[in-house]
Amino acid sequence: MRALTLIQPYGGLIATGIKRVENRTWPAPPSMLGQRFAIHAGSKVDRETIEDLLDEGLTEHELWRMRSAVLAVATLDRVVADRITSGLGSFHSLTRDEACWYNGPFGFVLCDIVALPAPVPCKGALGFWTLPSDVERAVREQIGEAA
Repeated sequence: MRALTLIQPYGGLIATGIKRVENRTWPAPPSMLGQRFAIHAGSKVDRETIEDLLDEGLTEHELWRMRSAVLAVATLDRVVADRITSGLGSFHSLTRDEACWYNGPFGFVLCDIVALPAPVPCKGALGFWTLPSDVERAVREQIGEAA
C-alpha cells in the first residue's frame, strides 16, 4: 500500500473527515487515481495552524497532534489544479467544503476516508511511498482488508 506523509494537523484533519483536499506542488501520478492509500502523520506539527483552527471554533482532536504514524486510509478521487493541465479538473469543480481547504497549485481530492481505530507507528517519506509490510498488514487488519 502506498502512503502520503502530511504535516500535522493536516493528517489528523483528514483522518477525522474535516479536510478532504490535500495540497501539493506536484500532480499525483495518474496510477494513483482511484487508489486507496495511507494517510501518514509526519513528525512535524504546525502549532500555528492548530491555534488558528481553535480560534475558528473547531474542537481539537487527539489525531491533530499524533506524529509518525498512519492515521487513516483514503482514496484519491481526483486531482484539481489552478490552471487546467491535461487530465486534471478545474479547482472550480470543488464543493464549498472542499474549496475551503484548497490553496493549490494541485489539490488531491479524497473520498472513502477511514480513520484507523489505533494509529500505526511508522516513519514517513516524501511523495507517495510504500508502507513497510508489517505496517501495511497492521493497517489492513484494522480496516478489514486482506493483506
